[in-house]
Amino acid sequence: MKDIIQQRHMYTQLFNNLPEYGSIEFWQTVEHVNFPNEVLVRILRSMRAEQDAQAAQSEYICQRLSTLILTRLQPRNERWAAGVFPNYTVLGREECSNLRRDLCADLNEAILKAIYNAQRPSWEEHFVSSLKYERLHVRHSFLMREGHMTVARVARGQRIPRHLLTSLDRMVNEQESLYNPFEIEDESAHDLTRFIDTCFLAEKVQCLPERLRTVVALTFWGDKTEQEIAEVLGVATRTVHNRLQAAMHLLFQIVSSDPDFNDECISGKS
Repeated sequence: MKDIIQQRHMYTQLFNNLPEYGSIEFWQTVEHVNFPNEVLVRILRSMRAEQDAQAAQSEYICQRLSTLILTRLQPRNERWAAGVFPNYTVLGREECSNLRRDLCADLNEAILKAIYNAQRPSWEEHFVSSLKYERLHVRHSFLMREGHMTVARVARGQRIPRHLLTSLDRMVNEQESLYNPFEIEDESAHDLTRFIDTCFLAEKVQCLPERLRTVVALTFWGDKTEQEIAEVLGVATRTVHNRLQAAMHLLFQIVSSDPDFNDECISGKS
């Protein structure tokens, strides 16, 4: 616990003592090979939160920071993707190469969404653990989508069209609409896609103590706010927040004990 507090203090000091944003000194500082990714994410999110006359400059800095993060990770992400599909003899060299490239692209997209999402604070404190968790999630979804994994209701070889996944992703952003502008003909594929994103995590959530499991379920599957959960459970909003934080830390420990998570071929060094 003491180490975590010291680490947070160090990150805060680095963030608060940065040179003027956009200056030569600023870029020399943040582009240094040892500058923490956690602080890069914090800078990016702080810039995104600013709505001022220098919006164009802020957007440029955000894009450059996100490119810097992905560039740092790219070699290791490629090695990770290669480890997921190591066997040319079964799939063929070209098919393996295409799958690795697509998997790496999916991971990069997931990382970008995560670092831009201020509701995922773990990336500002535990970048490596967050990255490993994201890899596990992306790998699981990708293998199921491409028909290379069999779990529960998903038969091996069953694939989901990429255009369907794109439509479903866009639908999330259109959930406030009074109608659904996307026509999805394959309802079973629709259900399967939703199942992919929750099945492996739901299994891990069952390992949590009941008081933590309930908060996680209401948050991620019940789509409730902390205030709404507090009213349902009859506790303070702060209690809900603390339980959710405790659940996230415990989930990291549970997931990291999964053989797939620690498999050298999959995660590699981060």
